[in-house]
Order: sequence, then C-alpha cells, then structure tokens
Amino acid sequence: MAVCEANSPPKNIYFKLFFAVFIVLAVFSFLFYEKTNAIPATTIFDILILFAVVITRPVLKNKKIALLLLFLFLYVSLSFTYSIVLNGNHILDFLLGYKAFFYLVLLSFFWGKKIGEPYHLTLLFRVLIVFFTLKYAISVFGGLNGRPWLFRENNFELMFLALVFLLKFNLTGNVKLFEWGFVTVIFILSGSKSALPIFIVVSASILLINITIKKLAFGISIVSVLSLAFVSVMLKKIAQTGFEGIDRLAFLRVFMSEMNSSSFIEIILGHARITPLMESSCKSLQFFQGLFSFSNDGTCYSPILHTFILRTIFDHGVVGLIVVIWATHYLLRKSGYSIKVCLIFNLVMLLNSLSVSGYNSGFFALAMLLFLGFSPKRAKLLNNNFSIN
Repeated sequence: MAVCEANSPPKNIYFKLFFAVFIVLAVFSFLFYEKTNAIPATTIFDILILFAVVITRPVLKNKKIALLLLFLFLYVSLSFTYSIVLNGNHILDFLLGYKAFFYLVLLSFFWGKKIGEPYHLTLLFRVLIVFFTLKYAISVFGGLNGRPWLFRENNFELMFLALVFLLKFNLTGNVKLFEWGFVTVIFILSGSKSALPIFIVVSASILLINITIKKLAFGISIVSVLSLAFVSVMLKKIAQTGFEGIDRLAFLRVFMSEMNSSSFIEIILGHARITPLMESSCKSLQFFQGLFSFSNDGTCYSPILHTFILRTIFDHGVVGLIVVIWATHYLLRKSGYSIKVCLIFNLVMLLNSLSVSGYNSGFFALAMLLFLGFSPKRAKLLNNNFSIN
C-alpha cells in the first residue's frame, strides 16, 4: 500500500532542494583546502535530511513500514529515558551513539515519496563527479591536500558517491565511458584505503551483469587499476607508520579488551544505555580527545572506536547491528529494489563501517533518501541492457 500524497509538496521540490544544497556546498568548498571543511557541511546535510522529511507531511498507510517506524521509535525513546532522564548522561553523547536509529526513523517517514525522474538523478550524478574531479585534482596536483575532500573527509563522501553511481545504473541501465573515467580518477586521487574496496564492489556489481568479452576486459582493467592503487596506498601507510601506526588496529585492541570484560548478554544486546568505556581504554586512546564525552569529565564512549561495527556491537549488541542492516534492507526492498541491489548497498555500508561511522553518517541517510525517492516502483527504466559506450 502506498503513502498518501494528496498533501505532498509541488512536483520535484525535493530534487531542486537537494540539487541546490549540493551545488552551493560544492562551489564554496573550493575556498578551502585544509584537512577539514570550514563550512559545517555535515550539519547542513542533517538539516536537509530533517527538512526533506518534515515537508513530506506523511500519512503512513503501509502497516509494515508503520510497525518498523514504531519499533525504532520505541527503542530510541526508551533508551533516551534510561540514559538521559534516569542516569543524567549528556544528550550529545546519546545522540552520537544513536544517529543510525534516528536516521532510520526519519527514513521510514520518507518512504513512498518521490524526488524526481531518472534523468534528474543522472544530472545530479554528472554534476557531482565533475565537482569531485576538479576539487580532488586541484588538491592533489596543487599540493594543497593529499587527502582531498569536497564536502567532508573522503572516507564518508566517497561511500555516498559510490552508492549514487550504483543508483544511477539501476535507474537507467546505462553507464557511459566518461562516467567510468571520472569516477575511477576520483577514487584513485582520494588516497582512501576504505573507499577503493567500495568502488571495486560497486564496479563488479555493475560489470558482472550479462557478461561479455568487452565487459570482462573492461572490468579486469578497472579492478586491476583500483587494486594497484589500494596496494600502493596501504604500502605507503605502512612505510610511514608501521603496522602499529594503523589506528584501526588500536581501536580493535581496545574493543576486544572491552568485550573480554563483557557478559554474553551485553555482547548480544549491548551494554546499558549509554555505558562509558573503561578508564584504561580511554587513556590508551587519549590522542583522540575530540571524541571524548561532551561532559568534559575524562570519560569516553563508543564513538571513540570510530568504526560503526565496533561502536554498534558495544552499544546495541550484535542484535542492534543486525536490526540496522535489516531495516535498511527492508526499506530498500519495499521501495522496489532487487535483493542484489539491497545486498550491494549494505555491503558498501559494511565496508565503510569497518573504517568509519558507516550507518551513523549523514551520507548514509542522504544516499537512502535518494534510493527511496527514486524508487524503481515509480521510475521507468530507460534501458535494461548494460552499456559502457
């Protein structure tokens, strides 16, 4: 059953809103080349997500989506009552640990809404890859930043770009050669260890449809170049810092120490909402002071572990991680995407979650809004055959 749209906003207002925000932020990003963006792009995207949901004026008529929304809302509400009202934890620590669940609640409201037609998505994608290529090329070849970004750290935004690339193919059935060229250059210039495997996965999912000699040769070329780039980045990192300098290993060691001190129930269902890490764990990660508690009392919580998978298992348990993955899969399936597309989407998110905040990132919510808003149930496929011409 569909969502009632009698009171929906004017046609294509969502696309115009998304397009305007992306273009304005992209243009202003050329004023900054340091490690982080002086413009609060992440906050702006979160506001965009919230605003897109608010203006939907939704009337949920799909009972299963309504039940999903109710379950997620109750979980967040009960956790809020326990950690903030009863235990007096800092609200920002709570919000940071529950972002993925907040996003899924909002996305449940957005289900069934239309952003635009496939050609709108193609326009957005092509404009984005031009901006990405220009900013990354200027940053790298101009010696301004070895880890270029357009909106924020490229580990986040390249996950989003890869998913938009996947969506563009699934809506149009077509990938032009110049699009492959732009996206491949962007990922190679990024120098991101986590982004390159993501692009390999998305590329393989596109290239392995209706295999031909031409596609196989093209695919081998793409994967070979990306694999060499990935190995080069890894060897450079190890040469600079050694294996001890790989911070994700430090996070994993702290996580394993925490899990060794946890009960079976805490591993399955998560620690009491919200639980600080042990003092010894916080001390071992004291070089990440920016991720300590907002209470400024020397405590630290799961966000200091960086990777979404470790954070979620600590806070919400293995069950909580499964719920996030399943809810994402379910919303995509109910929007008309094939099981394969849903699996690739979650695989991309899990790869990103091995390195950074994954589903807790606003770029996850932005990608989901686009997938939901360009639902195949509404989109007319322009071409069922893969093309690289």
